[in-house]
Amino acid sequence: MVSKMDNPNGLHIVSDDKFKTSPLPTVDHYTQTIDNEEKYNNGNGGGNMEDYVTHRELQSELEKQDLKVKNQFTETNSKINELEIKMNSRFNKIDARFDNINDKFDSLPEKIENIVMKNNQERDKEQKETRRYLWGTIFIGTVSMIISIIALF
Repeated sequence: MVSKMDNPNGLHIVSDDKFKTSPLPTVDHYTQTIDNEEKYNNGNGGGNMEDYVTHRELQSELEKQDLKVKNQFTETNSKINELEIKMNSRFNKIDARFDNINDKFDSLPEKIENIVMKNNQERDKEQKETRRYLWGTIFIGTVSMIISIIALF
């Protein structure tokens, strides 16, 4: 498909969608290019050397960046390790609490059995005291009756 594109310079360029063409350069473009060359060219045919770096400078900069990334990685790893240690200590505390609760639940049947045994022993003791009181009362009453009967004669 062929389409028309408007150039800001007033030129019309016809292009095919498959092969896009760029707008034609303007006079302003050429003067700007010449101005840039004059600005950065020192007259020896090359551009301003401040725009270029040597292999050593590039290598040095890459090593600095590499060292910076390694340091950040090391810091991140140390922070992660610190967080792991904190998490492990907190989980250990929680595990200890759960173990304590489990121990209490595990000892609960034994405690209940001990309480029931103590209650049975106390009840048996009270029953013995009641029987002793009752038998003592019966014995004293019988002895009193026998003495009363003997005293009457």
